[in-house]
Amino acid sequence: MLRLVLVLVIVASLASAYAASPTSKEWPAFRGPSQDSIAHDTNRFEQGHGLAKAWQQPLGPGYSSISVSDGFAVTLYGGEERDFAVAFDAKTGEKRWSFDIGAAYKGNGGSYDGPLATPAIDGGHVYALGPVGDLFALDLKTGKKVFHFNLKDLGAPEPYFGFTSSPLIAGNVLVLHTSGKEAKAGLMGFDKKTGKQLWSSPSFDAVYDTGSLLTLFGKQQVVVAAKEKVVGVDPQTGQELWELKTDLRFGGHLTQIGDDKMYLHPSHYQDEGMLIQLKQENNSIQASSLWRTRELGKGAGMVLHHNGYLYGYSGKFLTCIDLAEGKRQWKSRPPGEGFMIMIEDHLAIISRKGSVHLIEAGHEEYKEKASLAVFEETTYNPPSYANGKLYVRSMKSIAAIDLGRAERSAIADSGAGVLPESQFAAKVAKWEKSDDPKEEIEQYLNAQTGFPIIEGDRYAHIVFQGPVEDAAVSVQSLGYAREFPMKRVGKSDLFYYSLEIDPAANVMYAISTDYQQAAADPRNPNKGKGMWRDDALSLLTMPGFSDSNHLSPPAEGAPKGRIEEIELESKHTEKKRPLKVYLPHGYDQGETRYPTVYVDYGFLALDYGLMANTLDQLIGKQIQPMVVVFIPPQPNRYAERDFGQNGGKLAAMIAEEIVPHIDSTYRTRADRSARGILSHYGLAPAAVHTALKYPKIFSKVAVQSGLFDPELEKAVLADTQDSPNVAVHLEWGSYDHVDDSRRPVGTWNARFSETLKNKGVRVQTNELPLAQGWGNWRTRQDDLLAWLFPLETN
Repeated sequence: MLRLVLVLVIVASLASAYAASPTSKEWPAFRGPSQDSIAHDTNRFEQGHGLAKAWQQPLGPGYSSISVSDGFAVTLYGGEERDFAVAFDAKTGEKRWSFDIGAAYKGNGGSYDGPLATPAIDGGHVYALGPVGDLFALDLKTGKKVFHFNLKDLGAPEPYFGFTSSPLIAGNVLVLHTSGKEAKAGLMGFDKKTGKQLWSSPSFDAVYDTGSLLTLFGKQQVVVAAKEKVVGVDPQTGQELWELKTDLRFGGHLTQIGDDKMYLHPSHYQDEGMLIQLKQENNSIQASSLWRTRELGKGAGMVLHHNGYLYGYSGKFLTCIDLAEGKRQWKSRPPGEGFMIMIEDHLAIISRKGSVHLIEAGHEEYKEKASLAVFEETTYNPPSYANGKLYVRSMKSIAAIDLGRAERSAIADSGAGVLPESQFAAKVAKWEKSDDPKEEIEQYLNAQTGFPIIEGDRYAHIVFQGPVEDAAVSVQSLGYAREFPMKRVGKSDLFYYSLEIDPAANVMYAISTDYQQAAADPRNPNKGKGMWRDDALSLLTMPGFSDSNHLSPPAEGAPKGRIEEIELESKHTEKKRPLKVYLPHGYDQGETRYPTVYVDYGFLALDYGLMANTLDQLIGKQIQPMVVVFIPPQPNRYAERDFGQNGGKLAAMIAEEIVPHIDSTYRTRADRSARGILSHYGLAPAAVHTALKYPKIFSKVAVQSGLFDPELEKAVLADTQDSPNVAVHLEWGSYDHVDDSRRPVGTWNARFSETLKNKGVRVQTNELPLAQGWGNWRTRQDDLLAWLFPLETN
């Protein structure tokens, strides 16, 4: 959820405004000249709908979009060591100037690196806000500094994900969003010529959102969708003009519809969108909600209004709803998740996978007119339009696309999901030639011994049968958090997706039908839990995968351990920490002392990882009898994944509070050689830091799919000695976060293992054809526990 909310609030926050009359030649801020993400051009597509790349230049990462004015295309980006504002010639792509903002900003919580806000261009100047609060104005033609200061010096706290708000220009006033729980003001107004602060508005909680500069009933105002309310503020004085109470958790962004309505698109994926009715009474504005909907939500990007209909994303799907009642008109899987603006009566979309699509803005059906593959890497930046060109960028480059060419442009079908040389493909070809293949399909499916259908040792065919219009599959080996359309067999109700995969692979997959949330394959009884969701996903297990049957409950009457629940008040983390402690069979008889394993994400390791079953099955056979302490992150699974803020506290809590408490409460062997840590994913940096910082307490640490971002290496090794007598086992899956440039897990682990070796740490590594998540991690618990404390042969 965190990742989705992050994207939503960042994209909403990029919505800067520019007080100018509509013109097709300028796009001086994120939502264009009239603050509605609409290019007021005419006759752009008289010659055709073709798309062609005009120019492309390399660029660093960032969420900032492109502002275009006076022949300049301006954006912000991150370099390896510094962040920059940069200007290109809008026609040729030639770099005109760059301005050093400051040290490179590294994304938190899984977000990309680089600046987040979009610059605004006004009166020959560029106004922009850097990710750590640097507000600056530059000369548009030269890039020379006009003024520069930091908002933190005015009492604006730096948000966890950085400053994301884009400048709003209202006459001579530059308006910036500076709010949050700790903020002294919701908005601040500055003299755009000097940077002098003019006013500050009352505070409200909307950390990552930027308001919209709208004209309501003839009066210009900044309207902000904040937590639990929508407010209108006078941009000249900072005075609050009106307020509407809501139940929004993170705010959202607004689409103005005429002079008396607004659609509010929520930032939180569980909140409902709403149509707001505005009325002017006695020089004041009254606001109320006309209707609410979930048809537009759970998606990034803006909502656009055209001829009585709203267009936006609902999760991964482009959606059209009517303005009268908020009812869905159509929903489409193509062109995939993305960001859009409107040009004439067409939606211009840049998808997250880097392709541009031109779609007719009609309420009857989804109708794509043209498409063009532009980038190979991820994009999280809405497009801009000026002078017949669409300006787009990704995390690695920037490009301009010519629109309205006579030549047709379309992305060819990649053939994904089909293995032409397979026996299954031959079956499909035969069925598609048949007038009524229903009986043959049924016979074939009934003859299968399991699902997915495994052909040879490398081919897998995932199938779904049912009365649906759309089916898609997500498979860990194909890409992180991506869905792929399944192929329909002719006019039948059978859908399929074929893939080639490692013969020893074990990965999870799920099937989505008719745009609903993906769920387990109804034909496959083999399931496992993913990362955090309670519902199980299906397992695709290839013939070469081997797993000892250690996840099943022990047989009736077989020895079983027991679990105690205790609670510890931690001074280091200032949290009351519930713990669960596994005690092996026989603990209550005799005086034996046991080795101890400390497991992070503890309760998930029990509930999703079934670790108690593994311990019951293997103790005395492959592993020593042991005490296992399950430690949950607090106050939630995300808070302590941020090693920079919490890693040191977590390490101190485990080593200085939990270990002494366990040793004094239970019969453990109070010796470093008898203590180990089993860690996973985002808590792995803290776990390794704990073992290395306290080598007199721990001797071993094993990690699965650790997120060892290179930016954390210095912190992980802080306050640790060279050549500590600690053994580290790093294990990851070759399918961990496939096609996710933000988390190259394999690359990170390989790099980190070399870093540890250079420090004199004993490191063992293991890469397997698995992926992240408990459905895979649990299959390795037997070997990892045996590495920590194998059964003693004597």
